[in-house]
Amino acid sequence: MTAVVHGAGAAFTLLGSMFFLMSMTYMTNHSDKDIRRYTYEVISQTISIFCAVLIFQSFNDMVGELIECWHLETFRLVVDVVHMCLWYSALQFHVYWVSLMGASSIIKHTHERPASAQTNKRVPGLWQVLESLFGHSVQLEHPL
Repeated sequence: MTAVVHGAGAAFTLLGSMFFLMSMTYMTNHSDKDIRRYTYEVISQTISIFCAVLIFQSFNDMVGELIECWHLETFRLVVDVVHMCLWYSALQFHVYWVSLMGASSIIKHTHERPASAQTNKRVPGLWQVLESLFGHSVQLEHPL
C-alpha cells in the first residue's frame, strides 16, 4: 500500500514539475513584454533566494565543523550568537546601502527633470484611488 502512495506522490511531483517548466517556457516566450519582464524578475528572485539559502547553509555547516574541530562545544551558544550577529549586521548594512543608493537615485532624478516632463498634473490622493477602484464613495468610519 505504501509503495502505491509513494509511486503516486512521485508521479504527481513529476507532473507538477512538467507543468511548471512548460508554464515558465510559455511565460518567458509570451508576446507581451511586461509579462516576459515580470517572469524573468520572478525567476531571478527565486534563484536569488535559493542561492542565499545555500550560502547560509554552507556557512552554518562550516561554523558547526569549526566548533567540532576546535572543541568549542561548551561555547556553542556564544559562537551561534556571534554567527547570528554577523549575519544580522550584514543584513543591516545591505539594507542601509540599498536605501542610500535608492535615495540618491531619487534625488538625482528629481533635480534633473527635463522641462517637458514637468507638468502641472494633479496626483490623485489615496481616497480618489480607492473610489476609482471600488466605484463608489469610500466612507471613513470609526471601527468602534
